[in-house]
Amino acid sequence: MLPLALESGTALWVDAAGTLLQPACPVAEVYARSAGVSVEFVRARFGPAMKRHRPLRLGDPTWSAFWKAVVAESTGDASAKCLQRVLAHFDRPDAWRVAEGARDCLACLRARGVRTALISNWDTRLRRTLGQLGLTSAFDTILISGEEGVEKPDAEIFIRAAERLKVPAGRSLMVGDDPISDVAGARSVGAFVIQFGIDIKAFSDIMDSSG
Repeated sequence: MLPLALESGTALWVDAAGTLLQPACPVAEVYARSAGVSVEFVRARFGPAMKRHRPLRLGDPTWSAFWKAVVAESTGDASAKCLQRVLAHFDRPDAWRVAEGARDCLACLRARGVRTALISNWDTRLRRTLGQLGLTSAFDTILISGEEGVEKPDAEIFIRAAERLKVPAGRSLMVGDDPISDVAGARSVGAFVIQFGIDIKAFSDIMDSSG
């Protein structure tokens, strides 16, 4: 059962990376191929690089300095060519797989009067990707940290979602995979939460639980 019955007057907040969108090819494989190094080499460095260079995202809607640092550290290749290969790959719509059942789930809930928001820590390229995948119209509002200047788990981005949807956080349900950015962040403003991959495995689980 969902912690909040999704009906008219409620809202569903959805995370992008790791929830709505999954890489069609594992990130480490893309990085490794772009630099000509082993996947194991990249895997050992990618997570720490993402965490270490996160401050570079603040104040830069494009995350240019962040991605430059992450790609260089993860691959050992600081060349502009390697960076461009990585960025060009993830700019393609076929680089992403939309979670199974997500489109039907969102359409059904909106028809029921549920308001929907995408809340994502991503750079400004995400809006173009969503458009290419035909997902822009699936949401009543889209909040991208690169555009908003604030990232999950900061309460402010969730407060903005509630304000734009005109649905209180206490009548909203966040679905996301990250225990800090999504789960702790949404709970900090009083929203209900289901952790994707833990509490539910697919968007169809939302529909099965909401009737």
